Amino acid sequence: MSPTPRERFEAWLEGGPPPPLEAEIPEETVKRWRSEGLGPDETPEQAFGLARIEESGITFRKTGRVLADIGSEEGARRLRAHYSAGDPKRWPEDWPARVDRWRRDGSIAAIAGWHEGFFQAIGIRDAASLSSALLALVDSPERVHRYMEEHLEFILALLRRALADFRPTVGIFYEAIASNHGPVISPAMYARFALEPLRRIVETYRAAGVRFTFVRTAGAISGLIPVWMDAGIDGLFVNQTAAARIDYVALRRAHGPRLKFLGGIDWRLMARGREGAASLRRRAQELLDLGGAIPYLDDTARAYIAYDDFRRYRETLNDLMNPVAPPTKPQEVRDP
Repeated sequence: MSPTPRERFEAWLEGGPPPPLEAEIPEETVKRWRSEGLGPDETPEQAFGLARIEESGITFRKTGRVLADIGSEEGARRLRAHYSAGDPKRWPEDWPARVDRWRRDGSIAAIAGWHEGFFQAIGIRDAASLSSALLALVDSPERVHRYMEEHLEFILALLRRALADFRPTVGIFYEAIASNHGPVISPAMYARFALEPLRRIVETYRAAGVRFTFVRTAGAISGLIPVWMDAGIDGLFVNQTAAARIDYVALRRAHGPRLKFLGGIDWRLMARGREGAASLRRRAQELLDLGGAIPYLDDTARAYIAYDDFRRYRETLNDLMNPVAPPTKPQEVRDP
């Protein structure tokens, strides 16, 4: 019997070959591809033997627009009131059915307890709230620490309930905090307020048996990696690595084999003909040679990507990840 996606992922954690993960493929993309060669009843997962990281559907984010930030006591109070772990709307209506399916299918299931990132959690939504919140980090650190402690308790309350029902394969930390030039705040300032919450969330995952955690982020985030590693986080998925000049090979040299990587293949290479195909193969092989990396697209497969381009890319990657051994030459039998 073939191993399940979860079994293949966990074997990778032990040093085995990477499972065939892929970035998100929206329904509008699938609709286009069905007009270009994908079977009418076929999914990309079926066509290319792909595995997916399936998120839990639990809502750790704000459930509505809140015009408040931690720049004042009143703003912090209004933010706190919006994060209620007891809100039944935070749970998908089919939660028991999802858990049953994950168990039955051996899915790579994920829970994203840190789902908004530090900036969104403290109420930043525009230029005015950015200025207000950043000033509070400097002028009112006690208020920010109190707020983050209560926000952490909200996250942990939801996590503990979810983890009592099911052990996911991975824990995700979303963190949108950098441009393509660097983080918006210094790593030291980020660590001052976010390190302890991140560490506590990682400890909660570990206590429940979750073996792999990673940050999903974008931009020039290299300076923040030591903070995430100090928190105990295992790996990275960086959206649009090339745009921010993020090189997983260089990051491995800097941080060693403990840091693992997901994605990392510039999605634009698919549409560059022979030159792009050769570059794609080289890049994928570099990532595979690292060990502890699962190469796939560094962004969502958008609807403007042609099916033939995706097919060539994915077949190339599958060939590299699952090389076919050459047939052995029969040995000549000699008479004694």
